[in-house]
Amino acid sequence: MSQRNRTARFFVLLGLTGLILIGLLSGCSGAATPEVIPTPTWPSQTPEGDPVKGSPDAPVTITEYSEYQCPFCSRFVQETLPLIEENYIATGKVRLIFRNFPVHQQAVVAAGAAVCAQGQDEFWQMHDTLFAQQGEWSGNPDFLELFEGYAQDMGLDTDQFTSCLNVGEWLDKVKKDFEAGREAGVQGTPSFLINNQLVVGAQPFEVFQEVIEEELAK
Repeated sequence: MSQRNRTARFFVLLGLTGLILIGLLSGCSGAATPEVIPTPTWPSQTPEGDPVKGSPDAPVTITEYSEYQCPFCSRFVQETLPLIEENYIATGKVRLIFRNFPVHQQAVVAAGAAVCAQGQDEFWQMHDTLFAQQGEWSGNPDFLELFEGYAQDMGLDTDQFTSCLNVGEWLDKVKKDFEAGREAGVQGTPSFLINNQLVVGAQPFEVFQEVIEEELAK
């Protein structure tokens, strides 16, 4: 792709993301490949279309509000999420719902990449890749080509993926997530609603464990 075409695509997508980035409350509150924890086969999204991990019958629901350009969000994914998966999601006690709360322009498009991958049943693989490779694409002017390369590496239909990203229909999902976060009192990322308890920041596993156990005891 020529430099002119890459530049044109970049500014078209930035124009699409402008509505989300106006009036944001605040910004973001290292990246190795996350450990993959085997879990039983459960639905990969809720009836409302939110990506989800865990049993639909789990007594505790964690709703995560996150963005792909946030280093603290990446820390949660790399360090804390594997422990939550092992101890609570895999055992059917917790389900995790992911929602987008982007506060940077590239993060909005990254959210679109994950939504487009979700259309091919590969949301979580793209989610993990975007966080693992955050240092590669964040701030890189060629981030769109990198996203397309990630899609190709994971075996997605790249024509379908690129078309989805360019058309921008994913913006409706991202805006819906963001608005839900603001209604829930989210002001920065990462933030988590554990049932009705709000936990803010990339807290250590022990903080999540305490709140989860409190909810399980109810």
